[in-house]
Amino acid sequence: LPESLRGPFEDFTKKVNGTDGAEWEGAFKKFLRKEPCWVNGESKSAALTKPEPQPILRFIDTIAIPARRKQFVPKKSYVVNTNPGKHVKIWYVDPDFTAWFGEKAEEPTAEVTLRRHVLVRSSAFAPAMKEVEDAGFVTETTPSQPFSMLEKQPDGPKSKPGPLLTNGYANLFKMIDVNGVARLVNAFWNDVSSGWHVFANDASLSGEWSGGSQLFSGDSRIPSVA
Repeated sequence: LPESLRGPFEDFTKKVNGTDGAEWEGAFKKFLRKEPCWVNGESKSAALTKPEPQPILRFIDTIAIPARRKQFVPKKSYVVNTNPGKHVKIWYVDPDFTAWFGEKAEEPTAEVTLRRHVLVRSSAFAPAMKEVEDAGFVTETTPSQPFSMLEKQPDGPKSKPGPLLTNGYANLFKMIDVNGVARLVNAFWNDVSSGWHVFANDASLSGEWSGGSQLFSGDSRIPSVA
């Protein structure tokens, strides 16, 4: 036995032959099998506790969406238009967005409030939205709401700063399409084309969005079930 281990070995022998000998023997056998055996000075009989998952979202602020006095028809507003002087400079609209939302008209509405979040780490869309639900807030938005923000930032980074990112990162929304299916809608500014791009996908899309992207949700509470 190496000289460096004589002291620890004698100490271990005394502990095994002491009143807690069975516990020390069991822990020693786990040690030999390279299993967890001691945590904070106590014998570990179960698997190590998994660390708590880190949040995906950080709440930033609330955004007021002005009242609309006229009916809003998405296919009439979400159109490609890059001509100088036009109000919202849209370079691309996903055909799926038009198919799923183009005919979903919205009647005049009062002012509403949305919640703005930033992704603090990369994540798929569904887990991020689950955090919003778990906090008790409605996740769904409507096509007129992001368009109201686009109207305030029609020329992207050349416009007065607003709630939407204009650095190429995603501005994410959950919407229910004309068939009642949940969709992910992303509006982002593209410096190469110098215009807004609007895409739509299935809300369960597994691809991850980069940390720094934004996610918008409703500000109202999910109704409690009696």
